Amino acid sequence: MKIYFTSWCLIWIILFSIGCTKNEDDHLNYYDDIIYLQDNIPYDTLHSVQTWDFDEIGTPFRMELIDSLLFMTERNRNEELSPIHVINTNNWEYERGLLNFGDGPNEVMIAQSIFANGTTLSVLDPFNTKIVYDVFSEGENETILTEGVMLTQHVSDDEFYYLTGIHNETNRVLKFTKEGNLVDDFLPLPFLDDNLPINPHHHLWQNELAISNDLNKLILASRHASRIDIYDFETEYIQTIAGPKNHSIKYDYTSNAGRPFSFQEDQRDHYIDLSIRGELLYALFSGELQSANDSNFGSYIHVFDLNNGELIEAYKLNNPAMSIHASNELGLLLIEHYPETGVALVEAP
Repeated sequence: MKIYFTSWCLIWIILFSIGCTKNEDDHLNYYDDIIYLQDNIPYDTLHSVQTWDFDEIGTPFRMELIDSLLFMTERNRNEELSPIHVINTNNWEYERGLLNFGDGPNEVMIAQSIFANGTTLSVLDPFNTKIVYDVFSEGENETILTEGVMLTQHVSDDEFYYLTGIHNETNRVLKFTKEGNLVDDFLPLPFLDDNLPINPHHHLWQNELAISNDLNKLILASRHASRIDIYDFETEYIQTIAGPKNHSIKYDYTSNAGRPFSFQEDQRDHYIDLSIRGELLYALFSGELQSANDSNFGSYIHVFDLNNGELIEAYKLNNPAMSIHASNELGLLLIEHYPETGVALVEAP
């Protein structure tokens, strides 16, 4: 089964041309501190020890945990389903749904990104360019973002939202106030190609996003390039982890259907999802050719030390996963779509 990411399907409709400043052949340009991972990483196998499935959930996508409540986003836009599902992990029963699908107040067209900051849960709707926050409360609790074309991932601290996706800046991360005003952008694109507008550059990288407010670090991991960038808010220092497989993006120029580029046949998917537990980054990794049926799933977990960027553990999953969450209390949780759709608890690494 292949899960297609609908938030990217309309990107090319809204692309417009903006001139690039320079052309770089090296896809790791701008970044000095680079750790290169070996291609033949030795993997230990992780097996699911328990799984749960729920009739109320159609196609789960991303998850967050607040105390004993597990929140999962829904990819199937069906009026009978909720954009956010709530599971009580004390008894592993479905508790309720949150929000509705739509374009009205406190509604979302799609729950693309979900993030828990303490006890506050927020969800990003890229089609309405807004964040619905404090989803438990009554009334209108949403922030309309003043900039952005197709923003797809978000995290937050107590003062700001940080987003990435398709936009018109040469930096990959946009910083917004909680009122929705763009105040800064940072973390430059690793390379600029004069043959492409700015917007497709962001599609080439398509980043996953994570934040450690305890360590004051922001993490970007690319789906189309085998690379992770760890940004320190205090020092503005960037550490890059490149590999395994191939860190470069493989594409050709094209004018088909208005697209300025197409991925080559040997282009692979790489990082699928991120989760942080303490000082460790758990990165769900694919490594499969984009033409493969399961390229949008992660078959491997890479565990990094956020203090120095070193790979300390590597695991192969017996079932590919769509999302990962590392919990101190529950262990390592995964969203699996086959052989059955549900939540899996794996051997805690």
